[in-house]
Amino acid sequence: MTRLVLMGGFLGAGKTTWLLHAAQILQTKGYRVGYVSNDQGESLVDTALASAADIPVVEIAGGCFCCRYPELLTALHHLQEEARPDLILAEPVGSCTDLVATVLKPLAVLAPGEFDLAPLSVMLDSSMPLERFDPTIRYLQTKQMEEADLLLLGKTDISSTSHQQTWTSVLHRQHPDKRILPVSGQTGRGMEEWLTLMLGQARFEASSLDIDYDHYAAAEAKLGWLNAQGQIRNSLPADAMAWGQALAEYYRTQMSPNGHELAHLKLWLDSGDRSLRGSQVSLSQPLHWDTVSVPWSPVTAWSFRLNLRACVPPSDLERWLVTGLEQARSHPSSRYYLTRVEAFTPIAPKPVHRMT
Repeated sequence: MTRLVLMGGFLGAGKTTWLLHAAQILQTKGYRVGYVSNDQGESLVDTALASAADIPVVEIAGGCFCCRYPELLTALHHLQEEARPDLILAEPVGSCTDLVATVLKPLAVLAPGEFDLAPLSVMLDSSMPLERFDPTIRYLQTKQMEEADLLLLGKTDISSTSHQQTWTSVLHRQHPDKRILPVSGQTGRGMEEWLTLMLGQARFEASSLDIDYDHYAAAEAKLGWLNAQGQIRNSLPADAMAWGQALAEYYRTQMSPNGHELAHLKLWLDSGDRSLRGSQVSLSQPLHWDTVSVPWSPVTAWSFRLNLRACVPPSDLERWLVTGLEQARSHPSSRYYLTRVEAFTPIAPKPVHRMT
């Protein structure tokens, strides 16, 4: 029976880095692994990243697992047939919660014997302040933590000791029954302990949430979503990483003076021979690139994917994209070509199933 590992957590918490690191470790141990990415839109950086790591991946777009339950089941069956995985790692949308009642219980009841459900993990970003977002959005984060079997205190490699102590103290006070595991997707801290639990521990049978779906919808409505895909072409070789940093910096200059809050910016660059992901979760932090062993040489063309989530009207995110692409041009002869752009606010969640 395929083991299904669901990883919740808010936007930018570090879920993808953790899960893909886990997948690579599992593969070196001889396990076959599949991956399901998920978002309110399409053209995901996460999907490109998993594919580049040679991990069988299926993307579910247009809504969270709860609202796309039939598509989730189809994706899981597809991976079972094509990759015959021992484990499937599934990452729902970062603004999603109520996974026990809308995903895990329906799978247990409506697809009995098909999947071995692992404990529900929820990733938290220990490098960020606890009260970073307004109370409406924090409602989502609180509910995510409430239903977790296991809380992962992530990014311990970059968070201060005081931040980690504050997080741990608050979590012990608010969720005294939860197991808390300090981890890092970059260094692998806590990975072996987590994998042992995911491979051998049965679900802890957490109860369904007491949740207000109007409040849930209002929280998601505060977030603007932008997904863009395109190509950059230059007459002379140019620095693709510098271009990415310039684009991220332009968005920072537009959001910061107006008090907007960034939830997560992901950027994927692909020159054909090489690919790279950049990530930014706060306007106070620079765009962080995945480890680069050899600096990128200048190239004349590359494709890109941009996934941006922020407390900003989606019309502004789209308008700033065009100006940002102009500002990021390395040379007057540089050209950009947009092949896909979508900017929106998530619609109110309407689960296909909800079992209490």
